Amino acid sequence: MRENKELFMEQEPSEGHFNRFEKHLIQQNRKTKTISLAKRISRVAAIGLLAIMSSMWAYNEFLAPAELISLGDVNQEYQEVEFYFTSQINSKYQELQDNELLNDVDYQNTLSDEMTQMDSIYTHLQKELGSNPGDERIINAMIKLYQTKLQVITNILIQLESIQQQNNPINKNQNQYESVEL
Repeated sequence: MRENKELFMEQEPSEGHFNRFEKHLIQQNRKTKTISLAKRISRVAAIGLLAIMSSMWAYNEFLAPAELISLGDVNQEYQEVEFYFTSQINSKYQELQDNELLNDVDYQNTLSDEMTQMDSIYTHLQKELGSNPGDERIINAMIKLYQTKLQVITNILIQLESIQQQNNPINKNQNQYESVEL
């Protein structure tokens, strides 16, 4: 082309060539702007989506309260087991509250602390079951905790009954002596 530069200079482009060329340049610039605008929008959208997804993940992992699942939520059989233990525990606990020998404040506080501690362990197990539904080890631990709680309350009631029986023969003997004196 450099050697034949003169040949190129002789002929002029056909009419309208510069107008067509200018139109092609304008169209090409519009496509470039459209493409670059689309790229920018898609980049912003991708970053926004990534930020939203990471926020949701962080909330679920660290801030969302863990779902508490009880034994009854696992299946019908466990619901019956849970109902049995909770009704027995509530009944026995009410007996403890109604017992006259349970007037000592320190004893009541100790009992309340023990029950609260067992309840917090149960809540922890519920959270674990929520994370691992159907895990037999957790289900067995929950049932064992119910059994232990019921056994503790039952043992306390037995001890209180034995104390009452020890106190009652003295009262009976005094009543017998009083009736003899009359």
